[in-house]
This record gives sequence, C-alpha cells and structure tokens, in this order.
Amino acid sequence: MTAELIGAGDPPPFETINEDGGAALLLICDHASCAVPEALGTLGLDEAIRRGHAFAEAGADVIFVEAPESVDELRQVGGAFNKPVLANMADKGHTPILSADELREMGFSIAIFPGLGMLVVGAALDAAYRALLKDGTSANVKAPMMELADMHRIMGFEDVWAFERKWARDEAAD
Repeated sequence: MTAELIGAGDPPPFETINEDGGAALLLICDHASCAVPEALGTLGLDEAIRRGHAFAEAGADVIFVEAPESVDELRQVGGAFNKPVLANMADKGHTPILSADELREMGFSIAIFPGLGMLVVGAALDAAYRALLKDGTSANVKAPMMELADMHRIMGFEDVWAFERKWARDEAAD
C-alpha cells in the first residue's frame, strides 16, 4: 500500500478554472507560496535560504524564512542575506523565542510576535469562563481584570459619547 502524497490538509497542486473556456491550456504557477506537501516534510534550511536569495535577487525588500527550528538555524538565516531579514517569533510554534536584541545580533532587522496577544487573551478567556462555569459567578475569576473605565478609554468610548452628545437628537423634544 502506498501513502498519498497530497494529504487532506495540503493545498491542491492545481486548480481548474473555466473548464469550458476556449484556450487549449493556460498554466499559472504560484512561485510565492512554494507549498510542499506535508508528507514530504520540509525541503531543509539550505533550500529555504537558497529561495531567500532568489527572492532577494528578484527584488524582495525583506527576506523571511519560515520556521527555523533552533538557535543555530536562526543564526544561519539572520546572517545569510544582505537585505532586511524578518524573524517570526510565533509563540508555541517551532522557532525558539528570542529577544529583539538577540535577533538583532544575529542579523535580523525585523521581529514580529504575531500570536502573543491572542494566546494570552485565549488563556485568560479560557480560565475566566471555566471559573464562571464552575462557580456560576465572575466573583472568583483569578485572571487579572482591567477596570471598566480603562476598558472604555482604550476602546474609544469617550469619543463615541462625545459624538452622541454633539449629534444625538433629543427624542423627548420631537
């Protein structure tokens, strides 16, 4: 028995568009994604760096190599290019999380931490709603809570209220 190369979670290798069209063949290649079927794993760091150089030569302003899996791999990526290099510090992902200073020393000029807020908020929401479900009240929630006035301020409610004061009709007068 042979394993399927393209798995259910992998993008399709091609897409048929307008099957009834008049052209005999139109092939469009998406070189930006370079999707590798999950069954093959990755093509390795050397190939990823080679692709980064190809994108640099093609005029890319910033180079990004997906998911280095060790500090040594990060060091190799950060020192491989003469262009700005982006480090994706995806908490709970494959790449070790380093500080901005450590990444700068390795040659990275941009660092993003895209999941931090959602992961922290998700954990707080999970803890809060578990406590509510268990106790039937929010009084026992252990997660830190923002003051309601602070929440109103950062959400911009003062501006909304000022707008309402200026523009709302007095329905009692109508």
